[in-house]
Amino acid sequence: MNMQMKKGTMLATFAFVLAACATPSSSASSSASSSSAPAFDTTRNIVLYTRDTTSGTRAGFFEGIGFSAAGPSDSVLTDGFVVRDNT
Repeated sequence: MNMQMKKGTMLATFAFVLAACATPSSSASSSASSSSAPAFDTTRNIVLYTRDTTSGTRAGFFEGIGFSAAGPSDSVLTDGFVVRDNT
């Protein structure tokens, strides 16, 4: 499989995962008003995680989303992230 096909496959997979997590817009408004889910808690922190820079998975992911500068370097990421060196 050539690199262009790998990129396309990775992007398609990423898009599928995002789409699978999304709520359709037609039911979003109706479920928002009748939902019993609690409101988003703005007093809590969101923790950001990344793989270590030697990870091939990290490099492949960032290259696949068009942000290859983040593959080998943490300096282009936001502050406060947690690095995980394994799955």
